[in-house]
Amino acid sequence: MKLITAILASIFLFGCSATDTQLAKQDQWEQLGFNDGARGKHQRSATELTFLTVVDQDQVEKYNNGFVRGNAQFCNLDTAYENGLYGKKYQGQCFDYEHEPELVSAWHKGYERYVIMRETFEVSSSD
Repeated sequence: MKLITAILASIFLFGCSATDTQLAKQDQWEQLGFNDGARGKHQRSATELTFLTVVDQDQVEKYNNGFVRGNAQFCNLDTAYENGLYGKKYQGQCFDYEHEPELVSAWHKGYERYVIMRETFEVSSSD
C-alpha cells in the first residue's frame, strides 16, 4: 500500500510541475537544470536550450548549476534504489561519480523488485 501511495504521489507531483517551456519563459533556468538532472535526463547544450526560448550565457550557467545539483540528487544511492523500484532506466547518468558501481547495484536491486512486483500485478490482474 505504501508503494502505491508513493507512486500516486509522484504522478500527482509530476503532473503539477511547470513545463520546461514555462520554466524557461519565467527565467527559472536553475530549476529547469535541477529538474533535468534529478530526473536523470542528459544535460542540455546552449543550442538545445534555445529551442525553449532565447538564452544568454548567464542563463546557460544557471541551467548548468541547477543541473549539477539535480544530477547529484539523482546519483544518490537511496535515489538510485527508488529509481529502480519505479522502473526507471539507468543509462550511465552517474558515470563520473566515484560510487557509480554501488549506485548501479542499488538501482539494480530496486529494478529487480520492480520487475517482481509488475509480474505479480500482471498475474493477479489476469485472474
